[in-house]
Amino acid sequence: EGEGLVPFLLFADDRSVYPVLSGNLSLLTSNYPLFSTYQHFTTPPFFIHLFSVPVISYYILHIQEVPMEQILNLQHISYTYHTLEGETPALSDISFSLNKGEFAAIVGPSGCGKSTLLSLICGLLPCSDGQITINGRHLKESTTNVGYMLQHDELFEWRTIYNNVILGLEIQHALTARTKKRAHELLNIYGLSDFENSRPSELSGGMRQRAALIRTLVLEPELLLLDEPFSALDGFLKDMLQREMQDFLKDYPGDMILVTHSRDEAYKFCKELSVVDGGRILVTDEKKRLFENPRMLEAAKLTGCKNFSAAQRLGDHEIYATDWKMKLHTAEKVAEDITHVGIRGHWIRPEEKPGENCLEVQVDEYIETTFEHQYMIRKKDEEAAAGLWWMRPKNSFREDPDMGLPKYLYLPPEHLMLLK
Repeated sequence: EGEGLVPFLLFADDRSVYPVLSGNLSLLTSNYPLFSTYQHFTTPPFFIHLFSVPVISYYILHIQEVPMEQILNLQHISYTYHTLEGETPALSDISFSLNKGEFAAIVGPSGCGKSTLLSLICGLLPCSDGQITINGRHLKESTTNVGYMLQHDELFEWRTIYNNVILGLEIQHALTARTKKRAHELLNIYGLSDFENSRPSELSGGMRQRAALIRTLVLEPELLLLDEPFSALDGFLKDMLQREMQDFLKDYPGDMILVTHSRDEAYKFCKELSVVDGGRILVTDEKKRLFENPRMLEAAKLTGCKNFSAAQRLGDHEIYATDWKMKLHTAEKVAEDITHVGIRGHWIRPEEKPGENCLEVQVDEYIETTFEHQYMIRKKDEEAAAGLWWMRPKNSFREDPDMGLPKYLYLPPEHLMLLK
């Protein structure tokens, strides 16, 4: 556009504007279809002058949002068990999707329908209502390799551990020199190489669970379904296998759905999290957002929060916690339909002086766990006030839990969860 002058490009998305110098706008827009449209201006904005670049004009390129490719989609799924005694609804109006490259968790109490949902996804049970598609094809027409690790190991006693591990490969006619080698590698990784010729009854429950996991992984599934994979393991072995699983998932090119009642397992392995109760999905969100703000009372309970009070709205950022008998300032704007407030015990902080969101401490109950003190505290001199659990990390195993107790506790506004 003239000697010493260059076009100036502004890459704009929904949050930010990125300034970039370039000499060929037409080449950029033709080679990168993300740039759906652009606008040309002759008066540069103020901040361009901060770069001390001679600019005669500039362009704003609008980046279009590219939809994520879905590997799994459930639309209004319901399932009912039929017995001689009658019908028992297990799942009702479940809608759920999984994008390529995602690891998702389904968290809920026993009997809420988590395992039934996996059985529907892999085709072991037919839907009563709704539709399931995998890679855009109806479940019955899908050719996607799905690996399903059941909640119980379901190993066959008449087969050795090795022959149990390769059973799926045999059924799929995929037993080759490479897959046999992979089976032996996985048996070695998970500490079962010395038990290849053993029968399932000769192994402990945890060892059988590992064999079932290997039987699933050796199939190299595109979609991996795990139903409580660590439930039968003791603490040390569980930690070891979870680390092995994390290493496996780093290089795993497929997608995964983990069903668990453990909030810690869900948080450790997955980015997206759905909370299920009573056969319905209560809420689905990115895990950090969901733990910070579950939005629903039952979802907060199922993610491990123990402290709740009924709440009355006093203003845009003020509530009265009727059970705790205290007024609270909130960082989040208080909606008209909020019914409860909650806070996780680990976020409560000690204070030495009274102030906003503070209560004077009275300890009603104490529980010692391995690495922390847990106090049931209540607002002092308020006999009718409900208690809150405060979690205090230990400094040593010989620490006196009564030493150094604060006079007040502070409930940070940014950690107050406004719930329905």
